[in-house]
Amino acid sequence: MRNVLQVLLIVSILVFASCGRNNTARHIRNLGETPYQEDSVLVAYGYHPNRALILLDSALLLGNINDYRGQFIRAKIYSKSLLKQRQDSAILICEQLLHHDSVVNAPHEQENIFDLLMITSRTKTDFEGYIKWATQKVEVCRLQGEETEQWRTEAEIGMVMAHLGQPEEGVVKIDEAIRQLDAPGSIDRMDAFIIAVKRRGATALPIATAILTSAVPRPMASWLVPMP
Repeated sequence: MRNVLQVLLIVSILVFASCGRNNTARHIRNLGETPYQEDSVLVAYGYHPNRALILLDSALLLGNINDYRGQFIRAKIYSKSLLKQRQDSAILICEQLLHHDSVVNAPHEQENIFDLLMITSRTKTDFEGYIKWATQKVEVCRLQGEETEQWRTEAEIGMVMAHLGQPEEGVVKIDEAIRQLDAPGSIDRMDAFIIAVKRRGATALPIATAILTSAVPRPMASWLVPMP
């Protein structure tokens, strides 16, 4: 009986020691894991832009992100900033990247940069700049045969044109986008069509308001103007 108890005690000790070694091994940090990677930078960018910039600089220093991707991500972080200096830096970086070797013959990369330029222009409320970059994106989409994205962007341009005081021209552009998108296709195409239709309704309101305010007595017309 004593021998049996001794054997069980030894086995228990060995099992306990083995479990301890396994747990230790499980908690050893993988030397390949580091926050200085592109994924970590992009995650941080969503909630803490300044930390994302620190991680980005470290990742570039370690060679974990190449120069082109580093500049693109930096512009992406800057594009959402409320600081004018960073917004201007985002525009400048993107303009430089359009001439980068990785972009000149890569329409898909050009489209990504134009998207970033459009986002930054919208953040800056630079609507003329938005139209400029969106127009160039439309051409890149056309060359790639991306009709859905092309006409989705055209509808956005029409909306901005209406905002800039060109409602008739804006509606014409949106109507053309709706006509092109009004065909059976993918869910993405359907989404683009719905967006274009919404833009059409939003841009028609200023025209209707202008017509009504010019056709009715001034005191009554003031009730027809939408509240800001």
